[in-house]
Amino acid sequence: MKLCVIGSEGYGKSTFTESLKRGKLKSVFTYESQRDDPQCIDERTVGIDVSTVDVPGVGRVSVYDVAGQNQFHKTHGFFFSVNAFFILLLSLVIGGEMRDPHQLYEEAKYWLCFLRASINKRIIPTVIMAASRLDRCPRGGKILQQLADHLRKVFAGKIIISLNTFALDCRKGSSRQMTSLREHLRDLKKQNKVLYPRLCACCY
Repeated sequence: MKLCVIGSEGYGKSTFTESLKRGKLKSVFTYESQRDDPQCIDERTVGIDVSTVDVPGVGRVSVYDVAGQNQFHKTHGFFFSVNAFFILLLSLVIGGEMRDPHQLYEEAKYWLCFLRASINKRIIPTVIMAASRLDRCPRGGKILQQLADHLRKVFAGKIIISLNTFALDCRKGSSRQMTSLREHLRDLKKQNKVLYPRLCACCY
């Protein structure tokens, strides 16, 4: 299974990727060590970080963590392929302030348009909407769901936006939201094997 994590810089994509692959016990200890560590906030991906990880309940996943900085956007399309799933990670809070729904919509629209323009027009990609900083925005789940419902109409026939949305604290790999996301990825992986039979070892 190939998973591309896209979104703007500083939103926790790399932290999200690390949490995705952790078991419950390891997640607890890692969260405690990260909670007050400023270095976890300052780390940034340069270009693209490709790794193959074992996600609990899902199995082996090739994760493409793409940098959010503008100077790297033009290269991202080279890594998008027919058998990939995409997670668009937004941030519910910036600079300690909750974001306006219109800001979230404009940013999500930018990334979805970018994705649509970066891949073959005959391919309809599947995107999972996710948002970080749930610990600072308790209403984040409802906000994200409403945003996804609207975008689903805007991009109908161009992009498949999953009915499942995931607002989460990216540091908590054992949270209910992260567990639900893993289960959703497991289901998508099963569907993907039916649509795209395995051709080589790197396909899944």
